[in-house]
Amino acid sequence: SAPNLPAAGPLDQIKAELTAFLDSARTRERPSANVTDSGVVLAEIMEALYESARLGQPVSLNVSA
Repeated sequence: SAPNLPAAGPLDQIKAELTAFLDSARTRERPSANVTDSGVVLAEIMEALYESARLGQPVSLNVSA
């Protein structure tokens, strides 16, 4: 099952996912990461980075996962 992550900013979510992954490595249990959702989030982050660079200012990031 996926880790129960509270609503948080993107950096908090990444930290929680990395912590869950490291816990899995430490306990030798299979990680619960959802590769499809992670890929969608990564694509949204990359789009926001490019949009911010194009505009020369911060943009809002609405992550769907």
